[in-house]
This record gives sequence, structure tokens and C-alpha cells, in this order.
Amino acid sequence: MQQLKSSLLTFFVLGLLACGNNAAPAEENTSSESAPSELSSVQQDSLRQLYFHLLAAKRDTLPAVFIGEAGKLYPVDEALTDTSFFIFREQFLYAIRKKELFRLMDVIHPDIKVDFGGAGGVADFVQTWELDSPEKAANSRIWGILEKVLENGGAFTDGHTQFIAPYIFATWPQDSDAFEYWAITGSGVRLRSAPSLQSSTITMVSYDIVKYLETTEKQETIAGETHPWVKVELADGKQGYVYGKYAASSIDYRTAFERQPSGKWLMTFLVAGD
Repeated sequence: MQQLKSSLLTFFVLGLLACGNNAAPAEENTSSESAPSELSSVQQDSLRQLYFHLLAAKRDTLPAVFIGEAGKLYPVDEALTDTSFFIFREQFLYAIRKKELFRLMDVIHPDIKVDFGGAGGVADFVQTWELDSPEKAANSRIWGILEKVLENGGAFTDGHTQFIAPYIFATWPQDSDAFEYWAITGSGVRLRSAPSLQSSTITMVSYDIVKYLETTEKQETIAGETHPWVKVELADGKQGYVYGKYAASSIDYRTAFERQPSGKWLMTFLVAGD
């Protein structure tokens, strides 16, 4: 029965990709799938113009260069240093916000990993994220998860052929236990005496690596966003609560894109935990 289900999923995915390829606009092949060395000067100029157009359209940008400092984890987005990858990512991010299933499946590597135990592959990806029908796909958790991951920077590895996101995972220091410590993802974040916006401020923290104590049941809505309060401990021993929007685990969802010999970028994993 399981084998039949897997076969049906594979059949669905292949059909989906075939439809997506037929529907794909011709201009999609002019940017991230072409090797820079093979581009004409006109194409390179067009890429640069598109790069700056997409860059100007971003509401917020992270620094393009990583700054290392003990006890801190500063944000970085090395995608800004690679024209073709930046264009690919921004176009893909736009498609994710629009929940474009064809575009998502076109970027999936045939051997994509979705956990640390399974065999992986496209059928496993479709089943894990409930993408086996348009109705299920429209309500899949993958859209919000991928959007959050892709909006939070990242770094290149393996000679610039792999991009890992978000930056919290890509640049996490090896001497900090990822299960014990979290990162503060903002500047001037208030450490409060209680899990409430009305509680007193103990101190302010900026991009600190902090000891994670617990995620409280207390949630609060601020500026239209709802997050829980997280209890943490600073390096000096102070304990308090930070608003969950500004605290993150390095082993939450993360992804990687690898450049193929053709120049196309494909997603090779989307996992959480360890």
C-alpha cells in the first residue's frame, strides 16, 4: 500500500512538473540558470539592471559581509554578493508568497532531503508538505516556513556553489551548543522581567547568543504579529524574557540551494531539528 501511495505521488509530481514547464514564461531562462561566463554583455547589463530593481524593491536588507564577534551572531545575507543567485532567490521568494506550486516544484532537487531518517526525494517532499492536490497545497505550511527562511539571509559554502539559509544556521558558531543556545535577531531588544509588554526592562540586547530556558505559554500580539515570550539567560547570568519575534533557534527550519552544472539552482534540503 505504501509503495502504491509513493507511486501515485511520483506520478502526480511528474505531471505537475510537466504542466509547470509548459506554462513557464520564456524569460525565466535568462537569469539565474545561465552561467555568468556564457552571458553576453547585453545580458549582463540586463541582469545588473534586474538586480538593482529587485534590490530597491526590498523593504529591508541585511549586511552582505559577515562580522564575527564572540558572544554575538550578526545578520548577513551573502546573496547580495552574487547577482544571478540574488535574482533567482528574489524571484523564487515572490513565487513562494504567491503560493506558486509549479515554481516551487521546478526548484526541487530530485534527491531533496526533508528529514534525517528518510530516503528523501520528490515524492517524499510532496507527501511531507501535503502538496499532492491543489487544495492541500494551498493550505500547506511550507509557504510560510520558506518565506521566513528566505527572508533571513544566509551564506555561501563549497566554493560559492551552495547557499544555506537562514543566516542563523549558516553562520552559527561551532563552540555554541545549538540545543542550549539561541540567537537574538534584533538590535536593542528589551529583556523584560516578566512575559509581558507592560513589565519592566532589565536591559537591552543586540544580536546576542543567549542560553535558552523556555518558550512560555504567554503570547502577545504586537503590530499585528503574535509571538510567545521566550525566557533566556545572558552571558552575565541575567535572566528575563524577550519577545519571540526576536529570538531564534539555529536548528529551526533551514534550507540549501546548490548550483547545478547547467547553472540552475536547486533546493537540496528543507529540514528542522538535528
